[in-house]
Parts: sequence; C-alpha cells; structure tokens
Amino acid sequence: MQIQFKQKINEGSDIYSFVFEPLETFAQTTGQFIEINLKHQNPDNRGSKRWFTLSSSPKEEFVQITTRIPRDGPSSFKQALVSLAPDTVLSISHPEGDFTLPTDSTIPLLFVAGGIGITPFRSMITELAAANQSRNIHLVYAGRSTNDLVFRNLFEQYGAKVHDYIDTKITLKEIVKSLKPAPNTIIYMSGPEPMIESFVRQAKTMDLDKKLLKTDYFPGYKENLS
Repeated sequence: MQIQFKQKINEGSDIYSFVFEPLETFAQTTGQFIEINLKHQNPDNRGSKRWFTLSSSPKEEFVQITTRIPRDGPSSFKQALVSLAPDTVLSISHPEGDFTLPTDSTIPLLFVAGGIGITPFRSMITELAAANQSRNIHLVYAGRSTNDLVFRNLFEQYGAKVHDYIDTKITLKEIVKSLKPAPNTIIYMSGPEPMIESFVRQAKTMDLDKKLLKTDYFPGYKENLS
C-alpha cells in the first residue's frame, strides 16, 4: 500500500516524527509496526527498507512514525528520510504485530520504554484518550537526558503514573520491586534491542508469568539502558 509524506516534526533533541497521509484504506491496531520502502541513491548495506513501530493510533487520520536521526553518521535510509520532499509517495507493508492492548480494560498495565521505545505507547495512550477510556497505567521511561523523553506530557495528561530514569541503568527486578505490580499486570517492554534482550534474560530468573510479558525490539539502536 502507499502513503504520502506530509510533514516532519522535531520532537526534541535528534528525535523526529514523520507524518504521512494514507492513499488507501489503512487499518491498524495500536502497537503494530510497518515496513517502509524508501528507494534512494547509493543505499548502504542496510538497504532501502526499514521496520518502524507506528506512533500514530487508529483514532488519528494520519500514519506517523517517530525515530532518532543521529547527527553523526546516519544511515543512508535515515538521510533520505529526513530529506523527504512534501508529497513524496512511499510503499509500506500492512501493519502487523501483537504488541497490543488487552480488550479487558480492568487489567493493569506497566509500560517500560527505553528512549525511542516510547512510540507504541504513544499510539496506545492516544487511542485510550480519544476513547475516554480510563486504565490503570504506570510508565517507566528511561532516557539519556530529559530531551529524550518525548511524548511524556501525553501520559501525564491521561493520568498515567510516570517514573523517569535519566542517564541511569535500570533492571526489571528493580522496577518490579519498586512498583509492586498486581499479579495480573501486563508488562510491556519496548526499546533498543540490547535493553529488551537484557530484560528478557532477567525475566527468566524472576517469578513472572511469561504470558503477561510483551516485548517490542528496536534493532539498530545499540544503547543499553538496563
């Protein structure tokens, strides 16, 4: 399917959102991801395709991704992305993935986001706010600086309990010990691949129900915030 580029938004520091208009019926569920095919000259060894978790929700009339554009040495893909001309048409895959909200609104939720891993949670909180649906949500948000904590205000406005970790290592054990989530809490973990891999290893040593753990890995981000 195809989308048309409309605008680029600097969310803070080196993080940008890219807003597109769907040119055909676009059906997504909060927390899903798409693959974007951005053909450009002289692609590097990572090629012209990339997966992105959507930061937009089904309640919004646009398609949005949010990503970090490194100031030094961005990939050829991200160089092309940040230089997109308005109305450029791109091809994308249909949304997929099961990093999604439970239909039972009484289940408490714990979101753990490392840096740009906030994107699926932005989709979720926007969806819930638009539906006027109140849920018990804690957000653990880790970043290198306060400028990395984009979309934080959306969670505060919704009424989620936000716990910031700035330029410090966190562990899943520490989070669970501090917040003491109810036994039926679904724990969503989203962020750089090294961070999520670390959390998954930690989870195996803890008394947690594996069915209540959901993960969203962001490949290409090397920082480990855990």
